[in-house]
Amino acid sequence: MQYLSGASSGTVIAGGNGPGTGSTQLNGPFGIYFDSVSNSLVIANRGANNIVRWVIGASTWTLLAGNSGGLSGSSSTLLNGPCSVTLDSMGNIFFLLSK
Repeated sequence: MQYLSGASSGTVIAGGNGPGTGSTQLNGPFGIYFDSVSNSLVIANRGANNIVRWVIGASTWTLLAGNSGGLSGSSSTLLNGPCSVTLDSMGNIFFLLSK
């Protein structure tokens, strides 16, 4: 949700379509980082075992790490419960797994 200063209601900017693994859904988002360079949210989508980028104003996310279908694992292509995410000044993504 985005709440502008003084507003009495907010606007959904990411998710809002029930929990799931589809590109219009989030499933237990746990950590969020605002990337001002791309005007987007980078989200540790814990329940879907992935990291996604949701550009403000877009209707879908883009997969950055993990699996788009929600599969979990401990390989270089599968994540298991990401709970925190941040970016450095070069745009490298760092995340913490907690399961």
